[in-house]
Amino acid sequence: MTPPVYVKTVAPGANDVRHRDARFLRVERPASWWDCAGLHLPIVMLAGVAGLIIAFVPLRRIPFPDCAFLVYSGYPCPFCGFTRSFQLLLHGQARAAWENCPLAVPLFALLLVLFLVNACALIRGVRITRGAWLRPPPGCVKYITILLLLLLAANWLYRLAAGLR
Repeated sequence: MTPPVYVKTVAPGANDVRHRDARFLRVERPASWWDCAGLHLPIVMLAGVAGLIIAFVPLRRIPFPDCAFLVYSGYPCPFCGFTRSFQLLLHGQARAAWENCPLAVPLFALLLVLFLVNACALIRGVRITRGAWLRPPPGCVKYITILLLLLLAANWLYRLAAGLR
């Protein structure tokens, strides 16, 4: 019995069916570094610039307009508080971030892992794609979307009940 394969490394040009059985991640070295850059560089740039802005620019100076939902209704929208929580997390205040917007903490962790994986792939010159465990079956996408919307609604209700703006 062979052990399970969680990360599969593929040589250039070996794209046949045998090499598509990685369970978690599939790592391949493309023929050119630019093939790798086309996949990973946009994610690294967007996440890196957003992280730098949130980390070093005070909230009142970030050039985002006020939340239109909050201005017109007086209540925060489902997305209010995420930027503030991300800034608190970048400054090491995890408890305050959790109290402000609980959904922002796991989302921040996921985005940080996504940034680090793509940055490492870019530096190493490899292309990393999802394995079987990270590709949801076609019928499950609808249920995953519903679950994420329910989590967002629960986070919003928490913020409304706590009186956070």
